[in-house]
Amino acid sequence: PERRPILVGELFDRLKDDLLPSVEEKGLHLRIAAHSVTVYSDPLLLMEMLQNLLVNAVRYTRKGGVLLAARRSGSHVRLQVYDTGIGIPQDRLDDIFVEFVQVDDKVRRRQPGLGLGLAIVKRLGELLDHPVAVRSVEGRGTVAEVRVPLARRPGAQKHATAEEAAGGSSYRIAVIDNEPEVLDSMVLLLQALGHQPVPGGSAEDLVRALGPSAPDLILCNFELERGRCGLVEIQSLRNAMGIPELPAVLLTGDSSRDRREEARQSGFRLINKPVDAVHLARIIEGTVLNPRAGVYDEVEVR
Repeated sequence: PERRPILVGELFDRLKDDLLPSVEEKGLHLRIAAHSVTVYSDPLLLMEMLQNLLVNAVRYTRKGGVLLAARRSGSHVRLQVYDTGIGIPQDRLDDIFVEFVQVDDKVRRRQPGLGLGLAIVKRLGELLDHPVAVRSVEGRGTVAEVRVPLARRPGAQKHATAEEAAGGSSYRIAVIDNEPEVLDSMVLLLQALGHQPVPGGSAEDLVRALGPSAPDLILCNFELERGRCGLVEIQSLRNAMGIPELPAVLLTGDSSRDRREEARQSGFRLINKPVDAVHLARIIEGTVLNPRAGVYDEVEVR
C-alpha cells in the first residue's frame, strides 16, 4: 500500500459523483456529513473499500437514502455508510464478509454479488490495518464503518467537523416531518452527528413514540401537509410533554423575508434547507444549552 495524507472531503466528493446517478435512478437520497478531516491511508484502496460499501447500501435500499459520514474518534476517523435498507439478521452478520456467501433473504438472493463485494472490503481492511465493522437492524437499515488513522500534519484540518461542532454531546431529538423520505434522511444525519432521533409525522405520532421521556429538543419542518404549521405541532408536543419551554428548531425550504420574520416573532431558530451538517450541529448544541440566546442572530440566511 502507498499511504499518504488524504483529504476526506475530496474523497467523499469523488464518491458522491460516482454514486449519484444510481442513487437518483432509485429515487433515494444521498447525504454527506462531517467530512473536513485528513486521514492517512492508501487513497486507491480506501476508495475501493468505500465504493463497495456504498454500492451495497444502494443495492439493498428501497426507500429513504444513504448517508456517508466521517466521525472523529480519538486518533482515528470512522468513515461510515448508513442506509435505510432491508437490514441483516443479527445471526448472519459474520457471514456477509465470506466470499460468495449471501444472507438467506429473498431480496438478497435476487441481487448477486454481496458476498464478494464485502469480502473485498474485509480483505483490504486487513491489508491496510483499517478495522471494518457492521451494525444492522433487520427491516430498518445498516451501518458499515471503516476505522482509519487520522493524519497529523500542520494545516491538515482548517475546518470543524460536524462531530466536533456538536461538542461530543448526544441528545434525544424529536423530529417532525410529514414526508417519509425527508424524515429518514434527517434521522440518518442526526445519527451521524451522534444524536438519538425519534421521528414522527406529527406531534401526536411523537407522543406515542417518545413515551414518558421528553426529548431534549424538537426539530420540526415549518410547512407540513394539509396546511399544518410546524409552530402548532411544536406547541402541541410541548403541551403533551408538560414542558412549556421545551427547546425547538424549525426547518424550512422557504427563505423569504416573511418566513424569517415569522420565525423571529415565534422565538424559534430557523434553518434553511438543504441543511448543512456543521451548522445544524452547532444550532442543536446552542439551542439545548441556551434556548433563548440569540434567537434572531442564529437564523440562517442562504
